[in-house]
Amino acid sequence: MSDWLEARLQDFLMVSVLLGSFVWLIAAGKLIPPPYGEIVGQAGYFIIIFLGIFGIEVAVREYVNSYPYLRVLIRPDNKWINLFLMPPGTTRKIGSNQYATTLDLRFPITLPDYKKVKRIELHHVGPWAKRIKFRRGNATWNGFIVSHPQTEIIEVFQSKRSTTMLDHGETVPIFFLHSASQDYYREHLAAPSEAGAYLAKELEELKAQLAEAERQKLEWHQRAISAEEIIEQQKSEIRGLLEAKSNVKDLAYEYMLTIYQACHSIDKALEMLRGPRFTNWINKYVVALALGILVIAYVWYNPQFGGALYTWLSSPMNQLFVIAFAGILALAIYYMSRRR
Repeated sequence: MSDWLEARLQDFLMVSVLLGSFVWLIAAGKLIPPPYGEIVGQAGYFIIIFLGIFGIEVAVREYVNSYPYLRVLIRPDNKWINLFLMPPGTTRKIGSNQYATTLDLRFPITLPDYKKVKRIELHHVGPWAKRIKFRRGNATWNGFIVSHPQTEIIEVFQSKRSTTMLDHGETVPIFFLHSASQDYYREHLAAPSEAGAYLAKELEELKAQLAEAERQKLEWHQRAISAEEIIEQQKSEIRGLLEAKSNVKDLAYEYMLTIYQACHSIDKALEMLRGPRFTNWINKYVVALALGILVIAYVWYNPQFGGALYTWLSSPMNQLFVIAFAGILALAIYYMSRRR
């Protein structure tokens, strides 16, 4: 369904523009009071038609112009495909005057016997620049035909063998370039005999298969080297982690002894290691302050108790008792703190 919609995207958009202009014409006549509704409706109708016909084409042209365009004829199926390339392509020499170019596609395509294809390997005899030359022409994108500054038309074929490469589960078709625009300037030999033509074709397929095997060998060799470098790096990191883990105990001893020497007490060292806690600020002074505030508040809200307390403290004997009790309590606290 998606392929059918992509192939007829231009028709779908044109029909949408016509329907939109018609809806605008009716809505303007109903919502805007006459005689302005008819004028606005007709003006908007023509504006929508104009923008839909020319604006969409301009938008598509600006969208695809930055990607080189290849119109490819696949033999012997006589199937045309449209490729928009992600520059720059990678060309590697894989044999005597044999090259392989990786074509990364900006817009994935669907080929027979394949799913969505995002990359194509193109084998060709001679350097890429001597076979391919991009010129100004027309490009086709989802049914839209727009002018394009970089276009080329080529003819390719697939050998019966070695026509597909699997890369991490991704299917990569392999094509062999048969002709391109620059081939017009190349020297052509006389037409061979029928037997010679058959042998030449078989020889060409064998060369193509050998070239593809060489290309895959080089590519996987480079990947193996990269994987070995990554593995060695990971081994070094793992060894470092293991050594650091074995030294944790010694580091903990050293750190604890340093703190002990600074604090002169194991309890204080442990307290420093634990860090500040919520109960550290709740000391005797805070408790005394809180009790004093509570007593003042209680006396304030209960004048009878305050009067009785004042009368009781006015006695010299009671005052001596309170002073003696406070002294004993202070001595006990001091003794306990010194002992700790």
